[in-house]
Amino acid sequence: MKKKLFLGLLAAAAVTFTACQKDEVINEVPQNEEISFSTYLGRDAQTKGSIVELDDLQTGGFGVYAYYTGTKNMSAYATNPGLPETPNFMNNVQVTWHTDKWDYTTHKYWPNTNTEYLSFYAYGPFDNDNGNAISIDVTGQKPVLTYTVDDNISKHMDVLFTPAQEDKTKSSKNTEMVFQHALSRIEFAVKTADNYSPDYTINLQSVTLSGNIHPSGTLNLGGATIDWTEAAAVSKSFTIEDNREITNAARRVEKTAGTPDYIMIIPQNFTAHGNELNLNVKYNVKYKSETAVLNDVTKPVAINLGLGTAYKIVATISMDKVTFTASMISWDELQDGFTIGTPVEI
Repeated sequence: MKKKLFLGLLAAAAVTFTACQKDEVINEVPQNEEISFSTYLGRDAQTKGSIVELDDLQTGGFGVYAYYTGTKNMSAYATNPGLPETPNFMNNVQVTWHTDKWDYTTHKYWPNTNTEYLSFYAYGPFDNDNGNAISIDVTGQKPVLTYTVDDNISKHMDVLFTPAQEDKTKSSKNTEMVFQHALSRIEFAVKTADNYSPDYTINLQSVTLSGNIHPSGTLNLGGATIDWTEAAAVSKSFTIEDNREITNAARRVEKTAGTPDYIMIIPQNFTAHGNELNLNVKYNVKYKSETAVLNDVTKPVAINLGLGTAYKIVATISMDKVTFTASMISWDELQDGFTIGTPVEI
């Protein structure tokens, strides 16, 4: 099910807005004319390198920016008088779940007439930590989000984007804002083959993904589609340390390597020769009581990482060799937007 956040723009009676300056809005309204939010969500939301369930999204919420442009639509207002230094109506307002509804502090209200406009921009999950993976610049412009692909996987975030909702009036009830995943998600798994003696024991040590990766990118929240502007690619690597046995009676057990489980990076094409991702797997093999032998295997992975798409890379360990497969998989809350890719031998 696609994740949908519906921005319920509700108005019923007289509301008055007076714009005294381009960076100030004065409003005098009755308390039943507030702008309220309602949502319909998929099964979960993803953030910070691992799955966050619905209740976590409800706790963290999403962020909203909004401008009041008087009787000018956004395109005209952005030119004359020009956008203020910060949004003059809602400036990164956090909307969170309260018992049975989405709510926020310092409630805002609709203009009285259908000739006065509001424009809304939203992202998720809400983030107000300058040391985290995202930052948002609103200095005299529509909000621009920057995502940094940190070497620390725990700072990776599943950035959610919704097309801008501009030039809305009090009649714009139930304006639909559909959040989309803006990044690519990579998941690792390591499993054993079923063609070796139970006298052998295999212990996974680590999984490392490396390549020339965009270290950051910017995304204009004022756009209609996801359109990253990427910084030049640099050499980066992400290592998930693990130390556990991969074995059972069936000799074929699939385990995801380490926690967190996901790497979130800016979409990029890694299919050109010399520009592949490299996957390294380190594991120990021990025969009976003999000393364990460390194996260190690296292979290139040619893959085109698409917007809002999840990928699973599986390494299969046997006594003869390590083989890799990569396939596109379903991202639960967007599963109707994806098809399952046929595994490709690497």
